[in-house]
Amino acid sequence: MRKLLIMGIGAMLLPVSFPLSAEIVEEVLVHASALRQQAGETVTPATVLGKDQIQNRLATNIADVLATTPGVNSSGFGPGAGRPVIRGHGAARVQTLQGGTDTFDAATVSPDHAVSSDPFSAEAIEVLRGPATLAHGSGAIGGVVNTVDHAIADRPASGLSGRVMSGANNGNDGRYSVLALQAGDGRWTANIDASLSDAGNIEIPGPGSELANSAVDTRAASVGFSHHGEPGYWGFAQERYETVYGVPVEEDVQIDLEQTRTRFAGEWQRTSGWLEALRVRAVNSEYRHREIEDGETGTEFEVRGNALRVELQHQPVGNSAGVV
Repeated sequence: MRKLLIMGIGAMLLPVSFPLSAEIVEEVLVHASALRQQAGETVTPATVLGKDQIQNRLATNIADVLATTPGVNSSGFGPGAGRPVIRGHGAARVQTLQGGTDTFDAATVSPDHAVSSDPFSAEAIEVLRGPATLAHGSGAIGGVVNTVDHAIADRPASGLSGRVMSGANNGNDGRYSVLALQAGDGRWTANIDASLSDAGNIEIPGPGSELANSAVDTRAASVGFSHHGEPGYWGFAQERYETVYGVPVEEDVQIDLEQTRTRFAGEWQRTSGWLEALRVRAVNSEYRHREIEDGETGTEFEVRGNALRVELQHQPVGNSAGVV
């Protein structure tokens, strides 16, 4: 049995429920860990926010969701843009990932550029610290923030399951809705995720009674499928992320951001020989945002990226485990 919650932030909280089939998974795996260990086993200090914690902290950007996590803060450039700061490290020193691969956005260029990850559709958010984060590249010296979604299911599903959320915030006339559906027959699994969020200027005390140019309007959707067999799984996903938000410190500037990502993920496991697991992730990304000043495009950014990550995990040698 899984509860379907129509939840609210701020003044509204309306819970209802009906039965949906679901698999209860007790272990919390750290997907960004090279060895796919549980949160309490990895030698890299790791913090994992589950779905319930994310819902309790929901915000329009990943950094604000993490802002109350010990050692993590937000660069704080308004509700539309905020990049995670880990133990004082920010910008390019903190690597942001979506499903284990680079987000390929322009957030490291300037603090008013948003990270292109949707917190409303996140299944979990992982924060990694320590020297082992360098497995994700030299840019991860300050830490890694990985948003985990189920666009590509890494576990087989049977039947239909899903969740729907809707809420409102009386502090900025904000509204959001989230839909996530998963269907499978034990071998093939399909996932559909969509989220809409819309918020006006934040209400504040004093003259004007609102923070000018702090409105945010975001749309995100993904469609994915995966195939599961005895040795592992593989799958593809197509994702779209769009947001328009204001920059409060510049009252006449808005940023119109859009990104399309195509992802592949697969994992194969063996029970004999030196190879324990082979994991492959690939992504193609096209990112673009326009900085609109007084209704006209002043600056335009484009980021096109491709990434391929292959991990070979060998069988334990004595008490040692490792991955190439």
